[in-house]
Amino acid sequence: MAEWGAGANQYYGGADFTQFRECSNGIAYRFDCPAGLHWDLKLLTCNYPEQANRVEGDHLHSRQPSLT
Repeated sequence: MAEWGAGANQYYGGADFTQFRECSNGIAYRFDCPAGLHWDLKLLTCNYPEQANRVEGDHLHSRQPSLT
């Protein structure tokens, strides 16, 4: 778990398009999207791959929590 910001829940996509992090009260938790879905960086939800429009490295352009 990692310390990461306080307050309202925050969401972050990672290099693995099928996973995302939810940060709550300064702790980052990793979740998997349901089978066949990718994390959508704009809508902040799991979505069909063709609608999520993920490309390799796109997660590097947003703040990411570091999991330890």
